[in-house]
Order: sequence, then structure tokens, then C-alpha cells
Amino acid sequence: MIPLIIPVRKHEENKQQLLDLIEQSETSNVIEGDDRISRCDFHMPDGYPKIYFELFYQTVKEELVEAFNFLQYDANIVKWWFQQYNHNDQHGWHFHTKTVYSATYYLELPEGLATQVRIPPSNAEFQAMANEGDLLIIPSTWKHRSPVNHTNQRKTVIAFDIG
Repeated sequence: MIPLIIPVRKHEENKQQLLDLIEQSETSNVIEGDDRISRCDFHMPDGYPKIYFELFYQTVKEELVEAFNFLQYDANIVKWWFQQYNHNDQHGWHFHTKTVYSATYYLELPEGLATQVRIPPSNAEFQAMANEGDLLIIPSTWKHRSPVNHTNQRKTVIAFDIG
């Protein structure tokens, strides 16, 4: 499989409203090992309302249907969360378990801060050539990370696992 990078057609239309809903969301920060994430709702309890989800799903739905028709896979989003990275934030190398694909929607993306990926079995590294408004889909077993944000611009992603 190759990584899929898909421009989201409704990005500009819904970007500000999604950011506003994320701003209203209860969050925590993450400071653990190589991870430093300013705002994130990954660790919120199961069942906690994520008020941005419906608009997010309507924003990326067409692209998800196209991608999984191409992959010939009956996709189901099993978990979703947002992350906001400020200056010096990063997310270290990791992979996702109990899922088939991992996806990232780049809601805000300073130049050069797209996901870095290691492709097995050689662990060859590459940086996704994604832009703000793109959707990246990779196998969940591929290690990936968010590089250090050396800019003064915020990076915001909505990440999700597909079972």
C-alpha cells in the first residue's frame, strides 16, 4: 500500500467553524516521553461529547467514501480526536493497534510539519507531501510522528482510526 493523500473539498468552507468548535472543547495537554501536545481530547473519557465530530464527518465524508472504494474496504471510524501543536510541540514515533488504517485531517498545517512515516519492513522514512486541507491515510501499523513545530504557527489535526 502507498499512503493516500487526498485534498478535502469542503476544507475552506468548514475550517473556521471546526476550529471554533475545537476551541470550545474540553481538553488536556500531553507531556510524556517524546510527546508534547498543547491541546488534545484523545484522553477524554469514552462517551465524552466531541462537539466537532458531526461537522468534521460531513467535511471529509466524500473523500473517505472515495478512498475506501479505491481500497475496496468497508470503513468504519472507530475513534477520533484532535491535537493542536504550538511552538516546540511534537508527537514521537508511534503506531496504532486494534485498527486497520490511521488517518489525519490537516485542519491547520504550517509548511514542513506534515506527518513523517516509516514504511516497513525497511523502515524507510519519508515526510508526507500533505498540505493544509488534506487527508492522509496510512496502514495503522506504520510508525509515524508529528515533527517538532519550530514555527510560531499552530498545527491542528483531527486524527482518526478506521477499523
